[in-house]
Amino acid sequence: MVWYVKESEKKRLFNRVTVKDDVVLVWVSKKDRKIKKAVKKLRSILEANNVSSIVLSEHLEQNDVLRQYIYEQSINVLSGKKLFNYLIYDIVKYIAKKKNKQIEILEVSMLTENENEIDIENIVLLAKNIKRFNIITSDIRKFKKIEEYLREELGIIIKVSSNKRKALLKTDIIVNTGFSSTVINKYIIANECVIVNVCTAVKYKAKKFNGININGYKIKIPSEYKVDGFSDEAVYESKICRGNFDNIRKKIKKDKVEIAGLIGNNGVINEQEYKT
Repeated sequence: MVWYVKESEKKRLFNRVTVKDDVVLVWVSKKDRKIKKAVKKLRSILEANNVSSIVLSEHLEQNDVLRQYIYEQSINVLSGKKLFNYLIYDIVKYIAKKKNKQIEILEVSMLTENENEIDIENIVLLAKNIKRFNIITSDIRKFKKIEEYLREELGIIIKVSSNKRKALLKTDIIVNTGFSSTVINKYIIANECVIVNVCTAVKYKAKKFNGININGYKIKIPSEYKVDGFSDEAVYESKICRGNFDNIRKKIKKDKVEIAGLIGNNGVINEQEYKT
């Protein structure tokens, strides 16, 4: 179960909690100690009602003190970050369209360290639709099986590499699901490349780099999913991110979810930035 938490205009500080249609109203004090007390009360209420996760309103998302205490209380907050993993193919298509290029002719590389289920599913999906697809990893052996599967079962040839100097020199789009800022900055990357950082915000710092670092996204969702005052990305994640990769992808397609924009280091990327 997921509850949506937004700020109440009444100063109740969890002495009473109003829950209506999975929405929790809470008054947030400006004093740290009272915020801490409120978050502890919130955790107790969530546990008593078997609520596994919450979504914070866009206003509460901006409260750094509140978010820190929520983290300390191990309350799971949905923000749209998990959904990011299921939108990778759509984001690559969106970037290709903005660059006025066919997705099939682009060179795309995934930076990853773990052969987890979601990464493997995304590798297969991308490899099926892109002629030049690479896996970049520090441990090539981990991805031997998926490389063999694509070649022997689907007739798809991909490249698996760990070469820091050459592996990314011709890549148009990088999908980074596992490299830290320290690791990615050890690689030489094409100057006009678009880097999509799925798990954590990473900045490529080479002086000649004139590409784009993407750390977030915006989507268009059906009106029936929307919750007033909450981000569409977090709400949609709370509604559909259950089950396996294929089922979630089918749901996204059925709902006709579209990428509305991508977020870089300085905010939403404008049209012109894709064309430079």
